[in-house]
Amino acid sequence: MSWWPSLQPDWRLLADGSIDFSAVEGNWDKLQRPGLRGLHNVIVGLFYWALEVENKNKGRAQWLIMVEDCRMVCGYLLSSAA
Repeated sequence: MSWWPSLQPDWRLLADGSIDFSAVEGNWDKLQRPGLRGLHNVIVGLFYWALEVENKNKGRAQWLIMVEDCRMVCGYLLSSAA
């Protein structure tokens, strides 16, 4: 939960460091990079988080919020690359 906010552009963060999920219009360049802090790793992290949610049968709501946010970010990144 702390890693995804740390990857976000500053304009998308609230004063407490959490994500403003309604903030979607801005420059997404910060998330367009390869490597350990890149978006591919976020998707892998979501996969392993899903396995943990399935095994413990809790935390699904939080996981779904992050999956939807990641899906939305990927959509913006793909549309800006076109």
